[in-house]
Amino acid sequence: MDLSAQKYYSFDTINISWNEIKEINGAMSPPNKIIESYFISGDTLIEDNAYFKIYRKSDNDSNYIGCFREKEKKIFYIGVDYFDFDTDSAILLYDFTKNVNDTVYTGTWHSIIKKKLIRL
Repeated sequence: MDLSAQKYYSFDTINISWNEIKEINGAMSPPNKIIESYFISGDTLIEDNAYFKIYRKSDNDSNYIGCFREKEKKIFYIGVDYFDFDTDSAILLYDFTKNVNDTVYTGTWHSIIKKKLIRL
């Protein structure tokens, strides 16, 4: 399997917010779609590393969900994952140091998939 990549830009951390669409399938057809809003506010130290805090907006409030840091074109994350489980340590979320034809390892529930990076 091949992946495509884009030009690297450092993650912006000032006045940043974004929306994500989450589909909840269950027994519903078509799936129920929920728009979740996120923003970055403040920072924290974890094991002597500075992380930026990520919050999820709700109707009347916001909830802390995790934090990230960038080091040498790699993004590390600690917090709640897509399935609402807490990560117990920093995980590598993005690695922008890869070049064309490098191998990228991505974890799945039961195995590791090897992918080759290409440019479109």
